[in-house]
Parts: sequence; structure tokens; C-alpha cells
Amino acid sequence: MKRRVFDLQTLRGLLLSGLVAGAALATVMTLWELGKRMPGAVAEAPPEDLRQRGLEFPVAGTPRTMTDSFDDPRGLTRRHHAVDIMAPRGSAVRAVDDGTIVKLASGGAGGTTIYQFDGTERYSYYYAHLQGYAPGLHEGQKVARGEVIGYVGTTGNAPANAPHLHFAVSRLDERKEWWNGTPINPYSLLR
Repeated sequence: MKRRVFDLQTLRGLLLSGLVAGAALATVMTLWELGKRMPGAVAEAPPEDLRQRGLEFPVAGTPRTMTDSFDDPRGLTRRHHAVDIMAPRGSAVRAVDDGTIVKLASGGAGGTTIYQFDGTERYSYYYAHLQGYAPGLHEGQKVARGEVIGYVGTTGNAPANAPHLHFAVSRLDERKEWWNGTPINPYSLLR
């Protein structure tokens, strides 16, 4: 008769099972702590020109209350690099700055999204988890600071019971790629 190593009806099996479970828990907890200490990678503080200009608060009709979740871990290998602004579903989302809508996209983790360049094309603003776009919004359209461009929702990987705007700012390089830039923490720019 063959004995199983992890037979929970024996003292030896119970001890070995406990050791394995404890080691697995310790590994998960260590990885979580390492993820929380992970450097912000390529993120940078808001540049002075953006500080002086300031940004319009992107969600109309809601208090300017938000948590700085920019450096929060997302999984084991990346940071949030955005702020989440909780608001009722359907709340108007406004352009934070004058600029141009460069990309409207739907699908993936961000769900229904908007990428907007500022007027200087040095910065990109990203609005995600939208319920939908403002009527007639299209790529190439010039928008004014405060203009309604979309509506808060829960598309993409946003929990269905937590409507919010995922908002990010990036500094663009000479290639002007809307999907690629150096993340900038928008928290202090929106307070």
C-alpha cells in the first residue's frame, strides 16, 4: 500500500501540508511587499509649465475628492500611473485643457477611451472607462478646456459597481505617440 505524502489524516501529512501552505503564503506576501516598493520607473513630477497652467477638473458636478493612486501597484510588474475619480455613472467628463482629440478607442483594459493632446503637443491626456463619447466627438477635433467630451462609466476592466474616470497625463517625446510617453502624476494638478 502506497502512502500519500500529504495525507491529511496523518500527523506527517498535516505538518507537510501546513509547511507548504505557509511557504506559499509567505511568497505571495513577499511579492506583494516588493510590488509596493517597486520604483515608479519612468514617472516624473508635474513640470512647471503644467503647474502654472493648471488643469480643469475633468468630472463636472463632483467634488474634487480623489485618492492619489498613481504609484499603487497593479499586479506584480506595473504601477497605476493614473488617478481614479469616482463619480456617478453618466457624469460629464470635460477636457482638462485646450487641445486636439487624437485617438478614440474601445476595448481592452481602458474600455471606451479618449486620448487628447494639449495645444503644444507636449502632453497627452488619457480618459478611460467612459460610458460613451459626447455627441459628434471625433479624432482630429479641437476641444476647449472645460468642453464635455464624454461620460463616466465602467467599461474595460472597471468594476461594474464602481463608475469612475481613470485619468492619466504623459509627457510626449518627439515621436508624439499617443500611447507612449513619460507618466506624470496628475494628482497635484487637479486639486
